[in-house]
Amino acid sequence: MRLRAIYDFTDKKDLVAFAYLDPDAQQPCWSRLGDAHELHYTLDYFIGCRIGLFLLPTMKCGGAAAFHDFRFFDAEETPELEQA
Repeated sequence: MRLRAIYDFTDKKDLVAFAYLDPDAQQPCWSRLGDAHELHYTLDYFIGCRIGLFLLPTMKCGGAAAFHDFRFFDAEETPELEQA
């Protein structure tokens, strides 16, 4: 499973959209996860938005997650997200 966060800071839009890629699908393509979110920040303490990866168990306590290959790309280096 691959996850993607797509940030849009052009013209002060300050949005992030999330997507996933299931490599086991017959025809793998990026699928959006929900709607885009507005990013809020304040210059009072120079606090901005951050990204993080985590595991959230929903059925019972415990579990584990392994994350690897965490990379940042410029917009020119990544293919466009297909509209779901």
